[in-house]
Amino acid sequence: MKLPVLTEIVSLKGEAVIDPFSIPKDEAGRPAGPGKPLILREVIAHALLMPQSGDEALSGKQKLEDFNIAAAAYDSDMPDYDLEELSRIKARVGSFWGASIVGRVFPMLDPA
Repeated sequence: MKLPVLTEIVSLKGEAVIDPFSIPKDEAGRPAGPGKPLILREVIAHALLMPQSGDEALSGKQKLEDFNIAAAAYDSDMPDYDLEELSRIKARVGSFWGASIVGRVFPMLDPA
């Protein structure tokens, strides 16, 4: 299934959700400017590449597969994922992100 990874994630109000990892910080670690809108590409990459509880049990092979799935979102604006890859993305998004992101992203990950 082809995913439009440049799709912006919007809040329940219809406003762009800001990517929390894109907000610049000053020397003291305080926010120092606006962040960028969160897009599906970043949702996928953060979920697959950021450490989560239990990741120490993952094999190197699984971590490499996660990396390759995330990298595909940067190789193309419309990467084509198979059902196994979509399932992995969905599992990681569901455990990494909160309900407001999961609620917007899960419908995008369901093949029609």
